[in-house]
Amino acid sequence: MARQPLAESETIAPTPTPRPRRGSLLDVEAAERARRTLDLPPAPAPAPPPTIDRLLPPALRGAALVGFDAISSVSDEPIDYVWHGLLARDHLAEVTGASGSGKTTLAFLVGAAAAAIGEPVDVLGRRVTPIAAGRYVVIIEEENGKRSCRDKLLASCEMLGLDPRTTLDRVLLLARAGFRASEHEAWNGLLDLGRKGRIGLVILDSRARIFAGGDANDENSQAAVAAMIAGLIKASGAPVIVVSHTRKGAADSLDDVSGSHQRVAAADVVLLVNAKKSDGRVLSSRVVVAKLRDAVDEHPEPVTFAISKEKAGRWRCAVSTAASVDDANAHDRVHALLEQRGELTKNEIREALTMSGASVEAALTTLFGEKRIKRTKRDRRGREVDVFSAKSDVRELDQWFDGAKPSAKPKAKPTKGNDDA
Repeated sequence: MARQPLAESETIAPTPTPRPRRGSLLDVEAAERARRTLDLPPAPAPAPPPTIDRLLPPALRGAALVGFDAISSVSDEPIDYVWHGLLARDHLAEVTGASGSGKTTLAFLVGAAAAAIGEPVDVLGRRVTPIAAGRYVVIIEEENGKRSCRDKLLASCEMLGLDPRTTLDRVLLLARAGFRASEHEAWNGLLDLGRKGRIGLVILDSRARIFAGGDANDENSQAAVAAMIAGLIKASGAPVIVVSHTRKGAADSLDDVSGSHQRVAAADVVLLVNAKKSDGRVLSSRVVVAKLRDAVDEHPEPVTFAISKEKAGRWRCAVSTAASVDDANAHDRVHALLEQRGELTKNEIREALTMSGASVEAALTTLFGEKRIKRTKRDRRGREVDVFSAKSDVRELDQWFDGAKPSAKPKAKPTKGNDDA
């Protein structure tokens, strides 16, 4: 069909030019042409987003470490120890042992050394830095009465060679005062002393009495107690030593610490104290560092201390790091543990038996020489580590190594008159 010509009054409408999409290259070019035409200044660069630490609440902003420089500089900051290598100023230490094991004596020795004026003194061979002027060692003692505490503190000063007057002038002692952390007035009073900068070290003896009222085996209850102690450390800027009991008997491992596992988890340091006794009298006390949160080049060795009176009537504290009888027979203990629990790493053996690293090494060397254990590579948390386990039968394994098949057990001979023969 032929196309009809347009009438004179009819026109063809121009095709509209599509508008550039916002943010497209055409839109950007159009904006740039308009700027040049109108001679406008260039658009300001968009403001950089706020750094991530600025997005944190004020309470966390000061503590946050952001970036390589901030994080890597932490390693250059020395740990501020009160008791060198063990107790830093922001630490909680749990001193655990059976009744009469020497745990309170140890805590009082550290307390007296911290309250000293002048040159620092050592406790168990480790330097104790005196607290700052104007601060006090606060001892809340609910196990022993005033006279017993007096005698222990005076004896501690004598054993450490400290002047008792100037030392005890920096001690605040509450003995059998009925202090209960659950009573808000008492605990808040302690927090207030800390906020005012008057506390340099706190000793709480014992956990069972001071934090009575909660369920010792309930995780939530003990987590709340841990939060209270952490609040005291933060308010005072001072470490806390908590003296506690074992579940029953000796303190051989972390599992022996009484109560919920939250107690061990919250502690930065756990010291296990065991006493050697004769006729009910303590001859010596052995201290094992069962847990140490800070990374150290070498785990502290067990230390034994003995309290005695010289002929002249002076108190004396003898300290020794020599291996105990238990460590001398360590290989048998390690072998028994591996037979019972299967594959373990060196650290797991050390923690389970509360032995020194050197003793574990010596025990493993002896057991390898006797062909009683074997070593295997295992993946633990994405890292390959050595694990050790006991061999099932040393005699039969020796026969395998010699190329002979282990002999089968002889069959029992049928007895006379046996109907089945």
